[in-house]
Amino acid sequence: MWPLFVTPDNQTYDFTILEDTKYSAWLSPSQSSTPPYSLGITNFPAVPPDSDTRDKTVFHIIKHDGPNAINMYDSKVSYLSFDMQFANDYQVPSENYYVLHMQVWQSAESDSKAPPPFSIYVRPNKNPNADISVLFVVRDNKTLEEKGETKYERFRKGKIVYEQKVKRGQWYKMQFKLKPDPNFSNTTGEIQIALNNKTFTYKGAWGYTSSGDLQVRPEAGINIGVYRMRHMRKQTVYFDNISYGTEDK
Repeated sequence: MWPLFVTPDNQTYDFTILEDTKYSAWLSPSQSSTPPYSLGITNFPAVPPDSDTRDKTVFHIIKHDGPNAINMYDSKVSYLSFDMQFANDYQVPSENYYVLHMQVWQSAESDSKAPPPFSIYVRPNKNPNADISVLFVVRDNKTLEEKGETKYERFRKGKIVYEQKVKRGQWYKMQFKLKPDPNFSNTTGEIQIALNNKTFTYKGAWGYTSSGDLQVRPEAGINIGVYRMRHMRKQTVYFDNISYGTEDK
């Protein structure tokens, strides 16, 4: 589904919500980082009918098929920023399950499936109330060659370039400098990550080129929310002060 989310000031925003996802999305005045409100998203516990079932409730900051799509092949720099909070009742994913909350998703032909070249995950744990450890993961063609034994391993396989523990109920400002490089150009890819002004920089390849069964396009989009393997835990997150552009802000 691709519903339109309408704000009180009549602004509309695109979402993607997979069929049968048990979710809620709302504007929260009580949890805003900056008044008047923030965007709240919940995926509720659900029993998966099989190991490939996913839940997805994501807001499109940049659409891969829109006029502002990222061109993964031109190595231009763009900037992304948002505030994020993990709710007080946030449950980390079960072992061997993935949950991601932001992704740069590169478009592909219908029969080609590849995980996002850059994304934010939460490290799984058998204890749902364990500390939240946020993983920043990059991928390129080479990482896809490393096969995992489980659905979780196959999807989350990639380079963990940065990891940081965060607290429930606290706002975090996340800022990114994004310079893609799918490992075929003469430039160097880069992702600069600032989490509450603590900065880490990854330099290297990220993104895909078409090869064999993998047939991709250069356009990529950015979305935030909750995207996961369906399982019996609840994840609620809040977003505020979302911005994207080609100039540093």
